[in-house]
Amino acid sequence: MAALTRRGSARYTACRAGKEVKRARMAKPAKATYVDAQLYAMVQAIQKRVSKDPGWRVVARARDWLCPYCGQVGFSGFDPHRAPRDILKHLVTRCPDWGEDVGTRFSTRQLEAHARKIETEELLRTSHGWRMSDATGHWYCPYCAQATAIVWRSDSKEDSPSPQEVHAHLEKCPGNRDGRKPYPPEVLDIVIQDADKARDYTVAVRCKFEQDPAWRQRSQDGKWVCPKCRQAVPEVEVSADIHSVALAPGRIARHLMERCKPRKTTAAKAPAAAPQAAPIAGDGQPPGAGPRVRADSEMLVLESTAMFQVVPPAGPQGAPAKPAPAPAQPPPDAENERAREMVAKLLPGEPPQLEGYDIYCLYRPAREAGGSFYDYFYLSPEDVSLLICALPGRGMEAAATIATVSRAVRRYAQHHRSPAEVLKRVNEDVAAEFQSRSIVTALYGVLNERNGVLAYARAGHNTPLLFNRQDDPPVRELASRGVALGLQRGAAFDQALEEAAIRFRPGDSLVLHAGGVAEAVSPSGEAYGVARLAAALAAAPADPSGRALAASIADDLHRFMGDAPQKDDITLLCLRCARVGG
Repeated sequence: MAALTRRGSARYTACRAGKEVKRARMAKPAKATYVDAQLYAMVQAIQKRVSKDPGWRVVARARDWLCPYCGQVGFSGFDPHRAPRDILKHLVTRCPDWGEDVGTRFSTRQLEAHARKIETEELLRTSHGWRMSDATGHWYCPYCAQATAIVWRSDSKEDSPSPQEVHAHLEKCPGNRDGRKPYPPEVLDIVIQDADKARDYTVAVRCKFEQDPAWRQRSQDGKWVCPKCRQAVPEVEVSADIHSVALAPGRIARHLMERCKPRKTTAAKAPAAAPQAAPIAGDGQPPGAGPRVRADSEMLVLESTAMFQVVPPAGPQGAPAKPAPAPAQPPPDAENERAREMVAKLLPGEPPQLEGYDIYCLYRPAREAGGSFYDYFYLSPEDVSLLICALPGRGMEAAATIATVSRAVRRYAQHHRSPAEVLKRVNEDVAAEFQSRSIVTALYGVLNERNGVLAYARAGHNTPLLFNRQDDPPVRELASRGVALGLQRGAAFDQALEEAAIRFRPGDSLVLHAGGVAEAVSPSGEAYGVARLAAALAAAPADPSGRALAASIADDLHRFMGDAPQKDDITLLCLRCARVGG
């Protein structure tokens, strides 16, 4: 752009040139002046930059030119022949960042990203294919045709999903990064309908999978055996891994919908009419006893258990074969041990190491697995997430619920720094998957190491305790509003949930606890209670570490319980602040 700054002020010269051009149009033709020569030189210099530098040719929506100095739309109606004059007009009259000897502020990559954002925002406003979500309110990406972590409903107050969240997804979307064309709305609608149907199948299958041992049979290599077609399904793993068990109902539903071909059995003659299939719950008819799940091409119905007995193939000459005995239910202790192993594999490893902070968790599971759960993980080098939750269920059902909550929290935490926003989205997943059959209390927070602020939201969980020996009183409860996950959906849950924050001081200790602590009972039946827990905190050694603080509480709890059995998991998550700011 040397020609733009040779003599005097380029901006002044351009302004003079613009005025002269206007006068020339109104007056009679005249000889070329010095201003005309300057104007011509500047246009030629811009034309050379446009032809050689791709950063000067970035256009959004095929019409809006983006300025490499200010990054905004300079003018609309981009025409390669008229572009140099239009660019000069923008630089002189509207661009706030252009001047003599000033380089461009935005690279080609930044301008192209900004152009994509402009185009995406327009599509979100005008295209139906960019405003589609499933029954749970999860927005579907037109590029990958998959449900995302973005929650938006067509009947919500917002006209479209959040552009910022959509941009963040598109940066990681493989379909967008590979340059694929968006799927048309008709295709997306079919995909969403199929996903909603599969979700309904999954809910019904999960009920059977958790309640009926015939649906939990597996082959020697750990593959699930379908009670309809009596074949081992390779894609359904039913091992001791909690993630495989949590994913099993969804994969079973896919198998029933797409590939399962039930074997026909010889029906025995009966003097009375054959029993009718039990209806689906909620269809206005009384539910039958012992329902079973059956899949056909259109819908999922519940049938009597007699249709799911394992019957071997017919003998020679069509003679009916002897029915095989029904599969035996696994012993309660064996199933409980499997659930215990699953939960143990899901628990985190060593706690995060933060300058000035000490984090420690004490976890003593009860005999029946699945009462509580904790987790911590890095969101960034300076931000750490803390999670503690509890649920009334036990066994395999509780283990599956824990897996769902754990995966959902980790997934949504990558997109939302607000603990309340994370729990709102986790609640939608829990409510949709378990249909209010499982409720979970949870407390989720994000600690920033640099400023010492812990933002947290409490979904019906026990109130955390903040302890500092220098305060009066030394222990106080950090109350906030919220209801348990899975009880309510949508606005009812969102409005009840409150996000709060505390700023740690040196000497502060935060204690998060599950129901197995405050609800523990002595041999006489007396509950331990929050007041006794606060007294144990106050009696802790001076300046204890997180481990020492948890051990002090556990010792007091053990003396209180005596010989009384431990009915629930004992979970204590202790955070000690020695100094703020690393």
